[in-house]
Amino acid sequence: ANNGVINMGTLAVDGTVALAPDGTGAVTIVNADGLTFSTSTLGGTLSATATTGNINDNGTLTVTGTSTLTTSANNADINLNNSNAFTGAVTINTTGPTANASIKNVTTVLEVAESSVGGNLTLTSKSDISLTGNIAAKGLTLTADSNIALKADVETSVGSFTATADADKNNNGTFTLDAGKTLTSANNVTIDAFKIDKLGTISASGVEKLIPKAATSIDRVEEGLFLEALVNIAIKNC
Repeated sequence: ANNGVINMGTLAVDGTVALAPDGTGAVTIVNADGLTFSTSTLGGTLSATATTGNINDNGTLTVTGTSTLTTSANNADINLNNSNAFTGAVTINTTGPTANASIKNVTTVLEVAESSVGGNLTLTSKSDISLTGNIAAKGLTLTADSNIALKADVETSVGSFTATADADKNNNGTFTLDAGKTLTSANNVTIDAFKIDKLGTISASGVEKLIPKAATSIDRVEEGLFLEALVNIAIKNC
């Protein structure tokens, strides 16, 4: 049927799972074990939960709607590292201090909604990364060939925050921290980008290091800020 829904709320599979709903049908999958995706194309939303294991991929995921990825077991990981394409926002949830989440090599703009990761969170996109919901993680690493935008509050509870925009060195990557938003780190903050627009507040227990390559705007300078730059820097409030 058109826009068919797949709802597998009590699945018990120890192999790979391929999803192919018709049209814009939503997919809900809760597996009693870990969950490994083979190549799948979804025109609607994806809600995937691994109850006792990790979430992995050995093929390419293409999801047009929003995606929610959850590992329920303590210290279970999420690793989606193929050339996946997420058109809608992605929500990522893990539990436990070593429950890491990694979404790499995304070919589209990677939008991440409100998420809580017990371990380290690593995000990589061949396009932009946009954090539109509050993010809490042990440590956070963002790498984008183009832009990185923090449109919500971000906190790393133990590790560092590291962001690299313009990773492909095409001189077109801007890191933006929106006005009224706070980036808080219990360790270091390092931001490397062609241009940096720091309109919000950075609170780092360690070193705060900004490495812009082009004219950069900084709303205010916090104690401990280190600027590594040979460009014009506009500081609005000191």
